Amino acid sequence: MDSARFEAHFQECKRKPRTYVLELICPEGQDPLSWVPMRYNDDTILSMLQARAREVSFDILSEELLEDSQGLYERACVSFPELMYLRGAPEIELAAAQTLRAIYLGCSGNASVLEQGLDDANPMLTFRCRPLVTCGRNVLLENCKRSQSTVDALIVCSFLLLVGRHPGFQQRYGGGLKTPELAVIHAIEHEVDSLPSFACLSPQLRQLVLATLQAYFPMDMLLNLEVVPSQFGRVKDLLADRESGVDFFLSVLAVEQMVRCRSTIVSDANVELVVLGAQCLNAVQKYNAARAYDMFLKKRAAAHSWRLARDDFLHRATIRLCCFRGIEEDEAWSEMLAAVESLSSSERDILKIELGQKDGLAEVPVYVLHGAGALMATAGNNPEVGLQQAVRAMCRAIDDATKSYGKGLSHKVVKLRLENLAARAAQYRAGGGSLFADTPFMLEEVGAGEVAVRVPGA
Repeated sequence: MDSARFEAHFQECKRKPRTYVLELICPEGQDPLSWVPMRYNDDTILSMLQARAREVSFDILSEELLEDSQGLYERACVSFPELMYLRGAPEIELAAAQTLRAIYLGCSGNASVLEQGLDDANPMLTFRCRPLVTCGRNVLLENCKRSQSTVDALIVCSFLLLVGRHPGFQQRYGGGLKTPELAVIHAIEHEVDSLPSFACLSPQLRQLVLATLQAYFPMDMLLNLEVVPSQFGRVKDLLADRESGVDFFLSVLAVEQMVRCRSTIVSDANVELVVLGAQCLNAVQKYNAARAYDMFLKKRAAAHSWRLARDDFLHRATIRLCCFRGIEEDEAWSEMLAAVESLSSSERDILKIELGQKDGLAEVPVYVLHGAGALMATAGNNPEVGLQQAVRAMCRAIDDATKSYGKGLSHKVVKLRLENLAARAAQYRAGGGSLFADTPFMLEEVGAGEVAVRVPGA
């Protein structure tokens, strides 16, 4: 073709409208972690994505019942592309589908949605925890139901906490961090193109979601009082001054708790405990963090006719130990009190200082005992371990952490992970003259301000 003919042909081709198709789902055989940021890479595409996400939240808030939960989740995978990262992780994918259904049950504009039944065609999306769902709907998620944009942010924040659990995401965009919320925060700060749904939120909602992730702890840690006053302080500092900030934080925790208890028959007493915890955490909007925390501690003690004196730090630590165990019966609390009284004076001093006195605010560093609830619950159920032995083992771990890392770690709050010790308590069988309290373990610094107790063979 000579140059004149080529020029004419070229101009004709330029005048013809061009059409192309963008896939809505990452094609099989391609890596979603690479595909998603490339697919959603300009403002026009993000605005289309935002419109799709709004359709999902609109249908959730609609007065019409949604019959097809699986279909809603499939639409969400297109509207919230980060869910594509979960490919190959069926357990987290299922949790994402359950999370979306929990948000629907909690925020649906249909007033009789719960009367229609919590069953679903997919039994893995069926919720048995009716009292907890009712509480979430009528109390903890009430503020979300008033605003479609808040529901958008709730969906994004809840999904991001799940995406942060994916090992591939942690490695690729999360800076190698293993804690889900920290991995997501790293991605927001350094790889924000990997989170298109987050980018679609308004600046105010992006800041709200980021603050929620920065203050995050699960509802279970609140209910069993593994949390410490400084964590209440973080919620106050990051969220109390934002419009409905603490309410939004509690909504995220409520959705997660509904999913966690999905197949559990939740008692009214447990629901009342959830409401009490939410009320006391919400009190940071009115009081300082220490006072709001003490309010929860005192009300937990008062339910068993225990009175918490202002400077009785050992009694304060004992109340927390009772909450760790998670049994709200007077007899169980008396058993824990007896276990504490049987300890040596040095062990009681450790409890008094580390669990009762230190708060991460005025007294530092404070240990957040991840897995303490599981340790006490497991030890209480295993007669060959028992409460006293579990408390003694925990005191050893705290004492060793203080001696090994107390001066080296500059953090006011240190996570001490006891999950491995809890697993050992479940496996433990007496024999050979050794006691559970003497279980050999090693301490490993697994992150900034985070130390794990490692038990060989657990």
